Amino acid sequence: MNSTSFSHIVGELRQGEPATIRFYGKITEESASRFNNEFDYAESIRPSLIRVLINCEGGSVLHGMSSYATIQNSSVPTECINEGMAASMGSVLWAAGDRSLMRDYSILMIHNPFLPSSEEGKPSDMVLAFTKQIKTIYRKRFGLTEAHIESIMNGEAGKDGTFFDCEGAVRSGIISSDNVLVTS
Repeated sequence: MNSTSFSHIVGELRQGEPATIRFYGKITEESASRFNNEFDYAESIRPSLIRVLINCEGGSVLHGMSSYATIQNSSVPTECINEGMAASMGSVLWAAGDRSLMRDYSILMIHNPFLPSSEEGKPSDMVLAFTKQIKTIYRKRFGLTEAHIESIMNGEAGKDGTFFDCEGAVRSGIISSDNVLVTS
């Protein structure tokens, strides 16, 4: 891999030292593929930790799941840090690390996936499958009940998701107060 063309890796990679990689922006086929390739390259250097900085409004569930799997399957310890916003599929990426951390000014947004509904006005089979998949990830990652996850994903009527600041994420049981990064 030509190391001069990195768009996600931050700084120099050194064996045995923490590595930093960013996922900023929308999750598309191209952004996920590039992130996955650079993550794999960083992992091959054998750092002590891969820190994933996330500022993402979400995007494709299909392509985001490939990045989720890349982080989740890492042989190197990982931590994902919400650097500003982890929304929609970005919140799933944020949940992929061994540790999920939030800056004290960050926003987390969780909701059900959506695509055009079937003709009867019901979610399509694909949307239902994605919903079950994401619900399983949140439930296992955060140790919350299925009913609690469903209520978060469903949000309030007329809203475009459930938004959390770091204090709300702690109150909801998504993270502990130890996972809040306090800024000056």
